[in-house]
Amino acid sequence: MTNLTPSEARRLIDKLHHNQTKEHGISILEEKYLAALEIALPILEQQEKEAATQIENDGREG
Repeated sequence: MTNLTPSEARRLIDKLHHNQTKEHGISILEEKYLAALEIALPILEQQEKEAATQIENDGREG
């Protein structure tokens, strides 16, 4: 299993939002998954930003 990245979360959110607009919409489970992704996205973005900053700092120290 791979880690969920911000770009993958955004892709899944977009797909679920698109499916919501279709005639049958999305299931309750998909609604909960969408909500979880929307909550997780800012956290994933922050983690990615912190990881990039850490890599920059490590490069300066070496």
